[in-house]
Order: sequence, then structure tokens, then C-alpha cells
Amino acid sequence: MKYSEILSEVKDLYPNDYKDSQCAKWLLELENKIAIEKGTGVKQSLDLEKETSVGVPFDRMYVSYLMAKVSFHQHDDESYARYMSMFDDEYKEWQAYYIRTTPGEKLVFKNWI
Repeated sequence: MKYSEILSEVKDLYPNDYKDSQCAKWLLELENKIAIEKGTGVKQSLDLEKETSVGVPFDRMYVSYLMAKVSFHQHDDESYARYMSMFDDEYKEWQAYYIRTTPGEKLVFKNWI
């Protein structure tokens, strides 16, 4: 999913007056959290026409995260709690998948026949 698609979907699902530049900053926070988890370099900015670093089916977490940020800044505590809970679940699913499918750099097989 492209970042621009995330912004459009959030605007459709949760109308707000935040500029795309502010929403992109919030998405950049999440991307950098993911980059640290993966051990890759952090980004200074986002190209809204590029794909997210986490693909399908886990890319839904970007929508939940952005909706949580918008609801937080609109002082909508109930919605914030709901969207953040959704994000936490989706992020944990991605983490488990990433750990399962990505071998460590210093992985060494011993007694291999």
C-alpha cells in the first residue's frame, strides 16, 4: 500500500483537517520504529507515492496507527483507545511474522547432516 493511499483512506474513514504533511510525519514515526526493529536505517522523510516497508496483509497497521494519532489529537479518547488497540494487535502480528521468517545474521547450523 502506498502512503498516499493510507492518507486517503484515513480521510475517508475518519474525516479530519490535518494536512498531509502532518500525517506523513506520523507515518514517518511508525516507519522509523519499524526500521529500528528490522535493523535498517531510519528515514528522514517519506515519499508519499512509495510503498510502505511492511507489505500485505500487515500494512493495515498504518491505517490504524494514523487513525489513532488523529483521534488522539482530536481528544477523542474512546476512538484513540480502540484504534491503538487495533494497531497494537496488528503490530504484534507483524513482529511475530518477521521474527519467524527472518533469520538472525549470526545464525549458524551445527551438527548438520
